[in-house]
Amino acid sequence: PVPAYLEVIAIDPAAPAPGRPRWFGLDDPAVAASLAGGPRPLTWQVRPAAGVDAALAALAAAGVDAGAAMALARDDLRWRLSVRDDGAATLGGACPVVIEWAPGLILPPERLPPSGLTLQHIALSPPPGDEAALAAALAALGADGLAEVAPPGRPAVTATLATPAGAVTLA
Repeated sequence: PVPAYLEVIAIDPAAPAPGRPRWFGLDDPAVAASLAGGPRPLTWQVRPAAGVDAALAALAAAGVDAGAAMALARDDLRWRLSVRDDGAATLGGACPVVIEWAPGLILPPERLPPSGLTLQHIALSPPPGDEAALAAALAALGADGLAEVAPPGRPAVTATLATPAGAVTLA
């Protein structure tokens, strides 16, 4: 299986505003309204072998604006992540964020203790009219076999986890 982990991200109400739109569309009123009922997947990430710069170039060549690479750090982790200037999730979140970890790191999936959870399935639903753009983006990233592409009208990202209590779907 592909190493995977789930990271929950939310706005820290005690933190100062970042001076730019927050990632994953968290400043978008429609996204905020969709989260009022509880957490849900807003997007997903892939780590292409060619790295973030090559992946962003491939996405641009496919006509998909996934933003630019931003250098980030937390504790001893260092990585580069694709971030759009407007903070929006690309193709409504169906197109993955691209990540590149610094060489030599022990990555989060390897650092965390066993959780008893396993990612079983991801389904992606692009905004209406963006089906071809999503197919092109996934092909450009070499990620076209990682997730099911569902028709528009569903949540952009649906993840099914195997848990000790049975399958749980996050949507």
